[in-house]
Amino acid sequence: MNLEKFNIKLYEDLYEGCFVKGHHVVNKKEAKRLRTVIALLKRISADNYDEWHYYWLDKKYGSNEYYFKSIPGTENRPGGPYSTMGDTRTDRLTKEQNETYIKDRKAMWKLEEYQRKQDLKLLGEYIAKYSRRWWD
Repeated sequence: MNLEKFNIKLYEDLYEGCFVKGHHVVNKKEAKRLRTVIALLKRISADNYDEWHYYWLDKKYGSNEYYFKSIPGTENRPGGPYSTMGDTRTDRLTKEQNETYIKDRKAMWKLEEYQRKQDLKLLGEYIAKYSRRWWD
């Protein structure tokens, strides 16, 4: 069991013990905060921050398939022939479209990283501020 799954199980069991089975009498705000921590842990563990971005890119630029293509002139080199990765999307885009696609993809990566950092920051703040109220 990895650490993320352990933490999810820990906080789910804590929620179950404190708020469902009623070992402690606490308010609904604390229950909501603990559910928020559980949701953040699950979202961070799943790491699906990029899924909707790829759907958006597919919708805007068409579907994409990756493939390997040989690099010409590497047949006689040690370990050759060498290959590189290509994709059908950039093959069919014009130069201007490809530049826009690269900008959109970079923006997508920045947004994805921003969302991940925001979730981690909020999780840390919740645990630091409220966790002493939840222990059984």
